[in-house]
Amino acid sequence: TPQGTTLQLPRHRKTLIIAPLSVVDSVWKQHLKKLTPHNVSVINPKRRDDLSMVATSNTSGYYVVHWEALRLMPELAKVHWFNIIADECHRLKGLKKGHSRKGKKSSSMPLMCKAAMQLRSIYKVAMSGTAADNMPDDLWGTLHWLYPNYYTSYWQFRSTYCEETTKENKETGAAYRTITGVKNVEHL
Repeated sequence: TPQGTTLQLPRHRKTLIIAPLSVVDSVWKQHLKKLTPHNVSVINPKRRDDLSMVATSNTSGYYVVHWEALRLMPELAKVHWFNIIADECHRLKGLKKGHSRKGKKSSSMPLMCKAAMQLRSIYKVAMSGTAADNMPDDLWGTLHWLYPNYYTSYWQFRSTYCEETTKENKETGAAYRTITGVKNVEHL
């Protein structure tokens, strides 16, 4: 950001920033305080008063929370955020664990991912230097969070964008499919 530039929010707009614990105070809070005249608060899941203030406040501001604390704060889902910024959004890849082949939601989805999906906002921004660590299906969680009405099925995403081969388990003889690459990238 150029020197002298400040970040302005429309009146009564709140931005939630979800970030790794290691950068909540040292990076996000400190940089935002330099860039904006608005309130910048770190939400502590142990201080319930802070959460009720966020939910009822009519003031613009930036609220920073770490990923692991999301599951401890269902109150955040009651706030209609103007913008949500997900720093290190590859943490949402756990969303794929919540879908069975029959299309039903599974209970194995990490609570942090469930909490992120319940947040409401007008805008969402996902940031990551490693959006897909090893497999192309790692992108599905982030895309599903950003566009839940378009990327509705993990298994549809996998069949459309992931090359697969069938292998056989040497011990049981059971066949299983494994991802070997990516396809149809131009349609993402």
